[in-house]
Amino acid sequence: MNRVKVKRDICLKPSKITRIDSEYAACISIALFYLWQTGNLFVQKCFGGNMLLMLAMYLLLAAGIGISLLNAARTQVAYLLLSELIALILYGLSFLYGNAQTATLFYNLIWTLVICVPIALNIFSIRDLDRFWRLLYLLAKPMVIILCGMIFLEFHVLKTNLGGYDMPATYALIFYCIILCNAILEKAKIADIIVLLLGLGFDLLRGSRGTYFCFALFVIIKILFDINSSKKKRILLMCGIGAILIGVLAIVALRMYFANGVDSELLRFRSLTKLLSGELFRSDARAQLYRYYTELITQKPLLGWGVAGGWINSQNYPHNFFMEVMLAIGILPGVLVFFAMLVGMCYILRGNRTPERTLFLLYLANIFSLFISGTFLQNTSFFICVCLGIRCITCRRMQQRAYDNVKRKEYHAL
Repeated sequence: MNRVKVKRDICLKPSKITRIDSEYAACISIALFYLWQTGNLFVQKCFGGNMLLMLAMYLLLAAGIGISLLNAARTQVAYLLLSELIALILYGLSFLYGNAQTATLFYNLIWTLVICVPIALNIFSIRDLDRFWRLLYLLAKPMVIILCGMIFLEFHVLKTNLGGYDMPATYALIFYCIILCNAILEKAKIADIIVLLLGLGFDLLRGSRGTYFCFALFVIIKILFDINSSKKKRILLMCGIGAILIGVLAIVALRMYFANGVDSELLRFRSLTKLLSGELFRSDARAQLYRYYTELITQKPLLGWGVAGGWINSQNYPHNFFMEVMLAIGILPGVLVFFAMLVGMCYILRGNRTPERTLFLLYLANIFSLFISGTFLQNTSFFICVCLGIRCITCRRMQQRAYDNVKRKEYHAL
């Protein structure tokens, strides 16, 4: 009990008025960003990128970024300047190397400096992370419903992508599904379960394969490290029922395959097509990219090619976090960075259950996709996860130091 009390006393240093003002501003900026993320996808997919609607979406983004930058400059000015300086140095070195396309480098620079870093620092500045969690939970159900409606319209009404999949939409969808899953594992509610099943159903049928691994990783980590032993049996039973339902769906698909052939409507779902063809865990396009970038990494193993250096274009980057880091800064520095992150993650998982750690697990599962798709330079969840990880480590060390001081004083008082 003393430990928790000491930790709270340490972490809540700012005055109450300043803290409340800055935290509301941080929550508003993050909410605007997530609203833009979903709204932008909806306008592009369902309204054909209507100019007026797109303008409204980007005004929403501009408002969120503006509040985010101002709030970060007010509450975390030292961290903001340091982070921006490090990013500018890395991007500047890459520009001097001359291995990256200028347009690609500039585009990623804007994402990193203007969007990802300020948003991450805004979350870092929120002392009462329960408030941030409530914001995510408040957004989760409406966002899942909007994204599922968008996917339904895209594939079944507008028929713009029949037989395909929507990677950006389903990665956004799985993030909110993970939030709902965390809420259900803490305290199950019927509405949360229904919306979660809806989101997982659409993701399973129209989603990217990487989203399945993200969700599975979260459930595994949550059960192992963040659930009381008394709840584990019940949760494992729920996971078993979910696995059985997925198995039944696969069996139905197989029966339809043999009965009606590959033209069955159900088999046009990408996940089932990949499952039936034996290609669920294989991607020839990814394999070609990995071979290409492995050769580049071996050509410059010491200093690398710089940020975004050696990319084929703005879309065909390594699609693997570990490979992208080694390509940018070299093999040895890349291995050291990865090792440091792994040690930090293990240190956090061994700590006490806190709001910081719960949110860290949520974002950690979400950024697992970076090992199979995307780039961390434009991934806000990656920067948020790093900030939450640093906060978990520092708070735990300060908590331990303060607890030791209390015990030492108690010992000397005897």
